[in-house]
Amino acid sequence: MKQFRHGTLIGSGGQTSLPGIGRINDASLGYQHAFNSKLALQVNANAMKINMAHSTGQAFNTSGILSYHPSDQVTFKFFGSYDIGNSYGISTHRYGATMSVDMSERFNMEVGVQRYYNVIRGRWETVPVVIPSYRFKKFELGFDVGGLLYEILREVVFDNRGSSGPTIGAPRFSMPIK
Repeated sequence: MKQFRHGTLIGSGGQTSLPGIGRINDASLGYQHAFNSKLALQVNANAMKINMAHSTGQAFNTSGILSYHPSDQVTFKFFGSYDIGNSYGISTHRYGATMSVDMSERFNMEVGVQRYYNVIRGRWETVPVVIPSYRFKKFELGFDVGGLLYEILREVVFDNRGSSGPTIGAPRFSMPIK
């Protein structure tokens, strides 16, 4: 929207239609500021309006990222977000930190930890952040596999108590059924 000497004002908006379900409208306003070549700050404010067949609501979110680049290959990020209103499980409160290392010209690895509020369980949970990414000529592709790795390790290594999980088994009858 507007560029300043050391910063940029960014805005966006959109509408997502879900046939048979409803519509989601969203708007975002953010500011990025570079204090110097090594330190940058980004803050955002987001609004979301959800219109469904039997439910209507809105949610607001604020978020921020502080980035520190001690060298060309290493970046530290500190991030957080806070939600106001019912976001219907789309987002939640979270904060954390990561370290990104450029392994080569095309491959990057970002690792760290984040805490988020799990609305289903009603408590704060901590998960690792592991984002391997690859730079193509026009874009960078990366996936956070930290939660997946955490669940695999928790199930196989740490929580292996012989339980089969939360599934309730089928009833067993002592006499044959005809």
